[in-house]
Amino acid sequence: MIKFPFLTLLVWNLFFLGTLCQAEEQAAEETKAEEKAYELAYRFESGNFVKYHVLDQSQFTTRKNEVAETVRNESQQWRHYRVIDVNDEGVATLELMIDRARLTAQFDNSPPTVFDSQDPSQQPAKMSSIMNSIGRPLCRMQVNRQ
Repeated sequence: MIKFPFLTLLVWNLFFLGTLCQAEEQAAEETKAEEKAYELAYRFESGNFVKYHVLDQSQFTTRKNEVAETVRNESQQWRHYRVIDVNDEGVATLELMIDRARLTAQFDNSPPTVFDSQDPSQQPAKMSSIMNSIGRPLCRMQVNRQ
């Protein structure tokens, strides 16, 4: 009997690859069967409040010829919205309010200008109009479930 080790090895490799491919196909079919479709949607309820914090920081440098100025700004806002109403289609009317604001502006190495709506000692006159936006409804908007 003549032996062909190369052919024997080839047959075993083909058998192994066929088994491996079959196992991969079976695993893919099982994964598809296990996959479920989910829908992410808001569930608004009248009277609910959602509180959140917004932080925005920026730094930019402007140049003209050899003169450069760096400005640093930071804005923190503590906000909430209230769910006013929800209609039959799930469209909610939301009312937005700012509960507190803290703003900082700094030019180059000068001392920063700070405004904090919660601290009367940190409310510079040039920023006093900001207080008109604190603690009162700013807008109403309609938002769908998606």
